[in-house]
Amino acid sequence: MRQPERQDRRGQDVVLAGCGFGAVGIIALGGLMVWVAAAAGGHGHGSVTGWVTSLFSGDGRSWSTTATVVLIGEGVALGGVAIAAGRAWWRWNKGRARIDGRAKYMSTNRDLSPLTEQAGKKAAQELGVVGAGLPVGTSILRKRRLWSGWEWSLLMVMGTRAGKSSCEVVPHILSATGLPVVTTSNKPDVFYDTRAAREAAGAIWCMDLQNIAGQGEQSQWYWNMLDFVDNSVERADELVDILAAAVTPGNARTDAYFTSASRSLLSSLILAAAVADQPVTQVYEWLSDPNQRMDHADPLDLLERHGYAQVATDLREKMNLTEKQRDGVYGGAREWVSFMRSPEVVRWITRTGPTDTRRRFTAAQFVTSTDTLYLLSKGRGGAAGRAVVAALTRAVMIAGEQQAAREGGRLSTPIVFELDEAANVCRIPEIPDLFTYYGGLGMLLAVYLQNPAQGEECWGENGWRQMYSSANALLIGRGIRDEKFLPGVVQMIGDRHWVERTRSRGKGGSSTNETHRQEHIVTLADLTALEQGRAILHATGSRPILIRLDHWSSSTAMNEAVVASRDLYRPAQDDDKVDGARPLAWASTTAGKEGKSRSW
Repeated sequence: MRQPERQDRRGQDVVLAGCGFGAVGIIALGGLMVWVAAAAGGHGHGSVTGWVTSLFSGDGRSWSTTATVVLIGEGVALGGVAIAAGRAWWRWNKGRARIDGRAKYMSTNRDLSPLTEQAGKKAAQELGVVGAGLPVGTSILRKRRLWSGWEWSLLMVMGTRAGKSSCEVVPHILSATGLPVVTTSNKPDVFYDTRAAREAAGAIWCMDLQNIAGQGEQSQWYWNMLDFVDNSVERADELVDILAAAVTPGNARTDAYFTSASRSLLSSLILAAAVADQPVTQVYEWLSDPNQRMDHADPLDLLERHGYAQVATDLREKMNLTEKQRDGVYGGAREWVSFMRSPEVVRWITRTGPTDTRRRFTAAQFVTSTDTLYLLSKGRGGAAGRAVVAALTRAVMIAGEQQAAREGGRLSTPIVFELDEAANVCRIPEIPDLFTYYGGLGMLLAVYLQNPAQGEECWGENGWRQMYSSANALLIGRGIRDEKFLPGVVQMIGDRHWVERTRSRGKGGSSTNETHRQEHIVTLADLTALEQGRAILHATGSRPILIRLDHWSSSTAMNEAVVASRDLYRPAQDDDKVDGARPLAWASTTAGKEGKSRSW
């Protein structure tokens, strides 16, 4: 049986008092209307008493046609006012969600102030950056637009169809005017919605490994994966970590010996190919020929000739293992680079030959540009999508770190990383650590997950907890049903307190008793039933804030930019997949004036 929400006694008293005053007000208003009508008809004698006397005296002066007309006019006018008020209330109420009433208990104006546009612009001025930051949403309390700062890292946990792309990713990208942007996704909607606006400011680099967007981007440009290594043992090790993470969950149990040996082997071979300017596919050929029977360059010789004698010694030890051990070590390494068997994938990560005239992507040039890098992958097939996307994303991050060091520790022009579907298509092992310091470098990191389990599966329990604790802004949306995660959110939001007063009468007189009450502001049931268009924002230094997610169509400028981009780049057959109406909970009272409602 459905139980109504608990209400405190004080709230019930207020409701009863309101009903009483309302009834008295209606009676008084009715009397006033009749008195005005009588006075206008010449029968009121200037007072209520005179009109009542005339009414019951039977002298024929109690009422007149004029008074009737006036009373009807008053009724029509009052009805019009009531209808207008009702329409205004309906427009206001249709955008409300069940949880909205809790907003006043969660936070105060003091919590909102550091996140407003004015505060954001002031902080940006001190950093020498233009703009307030990236839009996050509008607070239910006081209806104030909230922004993330230029030194923030953001973690968004929202279920499917909760508005991640249309209310966060797209507005963020369109707000990053004049900044380089890297965005990942397993769907084409962000690419369709933002490409036109972004290419007006800089070059477009779209890596579409499985032709998700249907734009024929397969032969436009390439990135040499071995650029990641930069002739560094440490960088080769990091690339191997990324390739392994694409296949191996962060919480998986593995054989310590074989995993370590496979990592060392693959790192040595990658370094050998990089220092000798070999194509990255040479690595897979070496792994497929442990006995070196094929006619190709000797990795040991390449390493020794370029000054990596210790690495060559380690590689020789792996090559001289017993056949059974060697098969296990080589097999593990081959699994991490299995994507190199696919010609479609290889074309993205190496030059096809001397006649290849395609554009070459260089991370160091990108971080000082106003370009946009779209990385699309379905995430299926393990390393085929995740490894390449993660490696290229991390390459840009490292280039950003190096550029920040050259500029004195902070980028003069921030870089925005919008990692939508991060656990599916962009498994970078270092992300939990990056949350702790990337904002200070001028690198805005926004990671989007569908549920907490994705974070634990991808980065392990400790890595997920580090991300959750270090993010400057944590946004929790609808569609989350995690019995381990949500109770912590309930505790984070906190409790509300009130005093319940009861009155009793006895022979000795009356007495009033006060009882102090306490309950959770938001319950577990409230969070699991969170409606579309609502989210909980927990920003550093502020209490949790209930916000409305602002769809891109609520902004005239963004609406025009998205519609223009879709007209240019969205295939016609995708109309039914993309178009649609926003949920009522997302509607704002100004949305109709600012822009036409579009898809979500």
